[in-house]
Amino acid sequence: MAVADNSTLKTTDTNKSPYETFYKGIFNIYVIGVILIYQNIKGLTMSKDDLLWIDAFINFSLGILLLLVIPFPDYIPNLLGVPEINHPFYPSIMGGVFIGIGFALLIETGDNKFHNLGGLGLGGAAIINVCGGLVLFGWLLAGKLELPPTGKLFLWGIVMILCCISTIEIIVYRKQGNNTHQR
Repeated sequence: MAVADNSTLKTTDTNKSPYETFYKGIFNIYVIGVILIYQNIKGLTMSKDDLLWIDAFINFSLGILLLLVIPFPDYIPNLLGVPEINHPFYPSIMGGVFIGIGFALLIETGDNKFHNLGGLGLGGAAIINVCGGLVLFGWLLAGKLELPPTGKLFLWGIVMILCCISTIEIIVYRKQGNNTHQR
């Protein structure tokens, strides 16, 4: 029998979590998305630059959210439903890293005068997204985080976004014959 306690649901060993259907739904959406992408791989018209712009937007968004923890150290975690922080130092450093990754992705696109610097290509972007997604996935499954439903939804959403964008990046990278750094 499930017992509600301070908006955190706890269950006994014999019962499944009431959120199990939600998590299975998220996983099924991801699997369906990957299958649809795989089935339409020949018709995939998204260019390398399109993916780099989308990935840069994701990184800039996460970076700005983490930098907003500096002026709003209590408000942002409460708004997103994620664990509270003791000091904004580490989240703000990570925010700067995300913004740096965003700029490195944009430098790799052919739309700017800094293109010859050589930024972060699709292969590197996919690896970063997979690593970040796996760590967050591990925290959500085994980290014993007591999060409100809003926080779980937000963090699982990030895992899904990272999985989808990295899957598409890997498909496009392989489709282009791994020649993303040839000028």
